[in-house]
Amino acid sequence: MNSKDKELQIDDYLSNEDKLYQDWYTGLFETSKDAQYTSEVGIIPDFDELKQFFEEWFNNQTEKLKKLCVDYDYCQKRQQQNNQQTLLIAGVADSLTTILVGIPVNFVAVATILVSGKFLDRLCDCP
Repeated sequence: MNSKDKELQIDDYLSNEDKLYQDWYTGLFETSKDAQYTSEVGIIPDFDELKQFFEEWFNNQTEKLKKLCVDYDYCQKRQQQNNQQTLLIAGVADSLTTILVGIPVNFVAVATILVSGKFLDRLCDCP
């Protein structure tokens, strides 16, 4: 995915929180939209359940995600790119590809939730 496509996807996610969480979820679990005839069909939960699932997923991944605080220096990058949220999210998404190796996730969706939902601010204890 080139940087322009990534920016458009991030902008779309920032304007449509339902799609954001649905895309995160479908990255982890197969749903009826993606299922093959031989696969089990899943249903995307409602928005509140998706947010709860993300919170649980986040709590299970905190040790890995803490690398964003140190290796990526998230708090400093957030201050530097304060008015450029899309660039910050894109940078976090790129860093996630090395941190969450082998975990089937939509990195852009995860980064958007982590930044826009202030999950990384809490995790990294940003001022």
